[in-house]
Amino acid sequence: MVSIVSLMNIIAGVILLTGVVTVVPSVGKYLKKACKALAAYQVPIGIIAVIVGILGLLGTVSGGTIASLMAIVAGIVLAISVFRALPQVGKELEKIVAAISSVQIVFGIITLVVGIVYL
Repeated sequence: MVSIVSLMNIIAGVILLTGVVTVVPSVGKYLKKACKALAAYQVPIGIIAVIVGILGLLGTVSGGTIASLMAIVAGIVLAISVFRALPQVGKELEKIVAAISSVQIVFGIITLVVGIVYL
């Protein structure tokens, strides 16, 4: 059975890696088009990733604990513009995103690998 949390991690990882997919030999130009199409829906995908990650932690949907935590963090990174509006929590989440943004490529690779492993 395919884990919905793993699929969200793969999608979030691909979006986080949008800037560097062109370096993949022979398929980079095709991946760039797909990544740009997905990046247009970055915020909704981020919100869905957070929700799916929380449901994964609660045991409602299939997935592992690590995959669920990665989905939540990746979702927050993708949808930070929405989470900034949350009172009291928004500023703390913004600090986390600022720390992760400096290593976004590495975080995107880790999220993608976790999604593939837990698939």
